[in-house]
Amino acid sequence: MHDAEKTEDELITELMDLRARVTALNAIETKHKQAEKALQTREEQFRHLLEGSVQGVFLHSDKVVRFANTAMVRIFGYDGPIDLVGKDYRVIVAPWERGRVEGYRQARLRGEYAPSYYECQGIRQDGSLIWFECLVSRVLWEGTPAVMSTFLDITARKEAEAALQQSHEALEQRVAERTAALQRSNTALESEIIERRRAEATLRHAGQFLQFTLDALSSHIAILDETGTILSVNAAWHRFAEENAYDGALHGVGTNYLTLCDRVTGANAKDAAAMAQGLRQVTARDTSQFVLEYACHGPSEQRWFIARVTCFESPDGLRVVIAHENITERKRLEDQLRQSHKMEAIGTLAGGIAHEFNNALSAILGFAELVQFEVPQEGEAPSYVEEILQAGHRAKDLVQQILSFSRQSDVVREPVPLSRMIRELLTLLRASLPTTIDIQLHLSEADTTVLANRTQLHQIVMNLSA
Repeated sequence: MHDAEKTEDELITELMDLRARVTALNAIETKHKQAEKALQTREEQFRHLLEGSVQGVFLHSDKVVRFANTAMVRIFGYDGPIDLVGKDYRVIVAPWERGRVEGYRQARLRGEYAPSYYECQGIRQDGSLIWFECLVSRVLWEGTPAVMSTFLDITARKEAEAALQQSHEALEQRVAERTAALQRSNTALESEIIERRRAEATLRHAGQFLQFTLDALSSHIAILDETGTILSVNAAWHRFAEENAYDGALHGVGTNYLTLCDRVTGANAKDAAAMAQGLRQVTARDTSQFVLEYACHGPSEQRWFIARVTCFESPDGLRVVIAHENITERKRLEDQLRQSHKMEAIGTLAGGIAHEFNNALSAILGFAELVQFEVPQEGEAPSYVEEILQAGHRAKDLVQQILSFSRQSDVVREPVPLSRMIRELLTLLRASLPTTIDIQLHLSEADTTVLANRTQLHQIVMNLSA
């Protein structure tokens, strides 16, 4: 009887132990499901951020594309990410560049040096060529090593550079010919505890991967909620604020971006108001995105930026992505190209006018020389004719100066006696100045002959005397 009761007690104790274990296992399973859900949410947020990026992003491992965002598809002319995923990663690289890019990849696998940033020619789905700049880093994707690349289409910049170079080459060619004008864990888990820990580690890595991705982008990026409050920023956003001596409120998490825009005064008030209005339109879902080009000049340089505002839905509500990209170099190249065309037009116009004037002047000098032979040598008439000839030759020199400016005439240097040239100019100066002004001339007795362009020397003396 005692043994039977003891067996019943043992059974009860064992049953209670089993219930306690079931309860503990249920709790572990609940935590595991919660961790999986949180991980799925973070991964979805990460994908949304990549989809909202203005830069193309894709990941590849073993030479195969594993992920591509919308911007990547847009840059290379594909219908959707599915057209890239699963293909050789070099499908977007121009054939003559594939060896170089593959060499970089193999060097990274061997642990050797390979540039993390480079410019390269790419090929779109339709076969057209583009230029892009690429920032490469090694990451973990679904638990395996992978390469993440971010792309920025720089075709417009390269075309502007090429156009500028072509303009310069054309200008140099014209000068030479006619002396004229102009860049993640699919491993099975051994126990519930190990599974939970691995899920937590994976969740941590996903967060780090997300932040690393944002920090790898050169654009200044901030994530806002639907009220305009800053939730997260990347490293480029922090650097810009620090380099420009902005206080922490301009980049600190928790600050309301709309309030900052509304408080801007002075020269930037108009752009800030436009930015605030566009941001409100996106948060109100009146538009899916907003783009604004604006000037943000520093104390020592002029700068231009382009701001892009996009949004996505998250489990916690609407999220807004603001990305500011520096486009100063593009603006400068555009300005240089316009100035080059302007100077070419001015030179052509000046050359045409000078040629017409030179034709008329040739007739004046020709007839003056004929008169010099016909006029009697007595009296003042010869000196008058000589003055006409000297003035005509000075005018002819001025025409040559205009042609030199327009790149249509060589600058000729010759021995010029300075003392005699100044004496010749004195007569012209006396006639153009009031009689109340006394001109005193003190010239050196030494030889003052120099090798120079006579017309340019005339212009210097006249400018100094004016």
